[in-house]
Amino acid sequence: MKVLILEDQLHHQIRLEGALQELGEELQQKLEIRTTGKLEEFMAYHAQAEVHQLYFLDIEIQNRERTGLEVAREIRKNNPFAIIVFTSSHSEFALLTFRYQVAALDFIPKDLADDLFRLRLREVLEYSRSHFVDLDSQGDYFDFCAKGERLQIPFQDIFYIETAPNSHKLR
Repeated sequence: MKVLILEDQLHHQIRLEGALQELGEELQQKLEIRTTGKLEEFMAYHAQAEVHQLYFLDIEIQNRERTGLEVAREIRKNNPFAIIVFTSSHSEFALLTFRYQVAALDFIPKDLADDLFRLRLREVLEYSRSHFVDLDSQGDYFDFCAKGERLQIPFQDIFYIETAPNSHKLR
């Protein structure tokens, strides 16, 4: 599973990435983790890579409030199936995440004790594993690539596909 982390504080980067790597080993789940604290670098990763399945976003980046929420909107435009988890030192932002309508899975406060922090990350990884289709083991699926993003949906989950009035577009 691909994981992309946007976190601008080094000690939180280390904590999150380390905990995810340990949990990935415990759960025997292969994680490809990329971490950055720079918005431009994050957007470059997001634009060039295949669909990242799991995103951890700090809400406040480089002292700019709500940056993570805006990034989540961009992710959701290109990847409606991504799992987004917000992290923040500001628990007052938890309710704000609903106003941005990005369908985040969780909001994990950074100040949680290590055992609770790991438990919440474990729950996210277990959810991700159970809700992402292992496309290599699936039989038939619809595979579509556009703008560097790859969308794969099992045919059993598709009701219909139609072409849009604009050329090279599907609905």
